[in-house]
Amino acid sequence: MFGLGVVTLLQLFNPQRVVVGGGASQLGDLYFEPAWDSIRRYCADPAFYDGVEMVAAECGADVGLVGAGMLVLSSGGKTRLSDTAALLGRAP
Repeated sequence: MFGLGVVTLLQLFNPQRVVVGGGASQLGDLYFEPAWDSIRRYCADPAFYDGVEMVAAECGADVGLVGAGMLVLSSGGKTRLSDTAALLGRAP
């Protein structure tokens, strides 16, 4: 099911990279290879996934907490992410 969701995202947004968070993403190829099998099988055209990179989020299983914290710090998305990162002492 995860792979089919990625197929939909690839065909809608045509990203260069898919960043996957949560605890399961830390399984690496055990998680990503079945997704790639689905992507290759169900994508309408290989152009949607050629050159696309799928990586685990650096935040790992804490990605939800980090995202929620950034939402609070950015006043619900009203402040630019780069300005919010500056508050944390991190360059974008």
